[in-house]
Amino acid sequence: PKEVTEPPKVVTEPPKVVTEPPKEVTEPPKVVTEPPKEVTEPPQVVTEPPKVVTEPPKEVTEPAKVVTEPPKVVTAAPTEPPKICTKPTVNSCRYFNKVLPGAQLSPGYYNSLANFQACVTKCEGLELCRAIVFIPNINRCYVKGDAYLPVAPETRDRNPSSLEMSCLEAECIEDFVPKA
Repeated sequence: PKEVTEPPKVVTEPPKVVTEPPKEVTEPPKVVTEPPKEVTEPPQVVTEPPKVVTEPPKEVTEPAKVVTEPPKVVTAAPTEPPKICTKPTVNSCRYFNKVLPGAQLSPGYYNSLANFQACVTKCEGLELCRAIVFIPNINRCYVKGDAYLPVAPETRDRNPSSLEMSCLEAECIEDFVPKA
């Protein structure tokens, strides 16, 4: 028997070429962002000299108000000199070594008053008292009502002082008219 040998069958397949599309590796573009460059130039300082506005100070002066009351001068006629007015005092109204007789109030007198001023003060405190006679050597104060008599000389050597209260009430001692 014949052996038949067949030549070996060579099956050659064409080589499989797998072509894949080329892989593109695309990386996103590199964006390099640098911070913006600050251009700092020194600031321009423009200094102008300050404008000095000087106005002269406004002076507001009002005339001073002077309120002066003129002295009390009573003039009668242009030919007469001005009249003087003196405020009455205990001493300017006092009669020395004279009395104002009559019209003694009840009680008619007060003993143990220290001086003439104390007698005046006593009279001022009595509603009806209008005049006084003070006898210093016995410290006695006689108080008189409205009906006292005009001033008279002392006749008993007691050295009295007397006063009409209406004299102290007068505006000017020069205007006081003693009881007549």
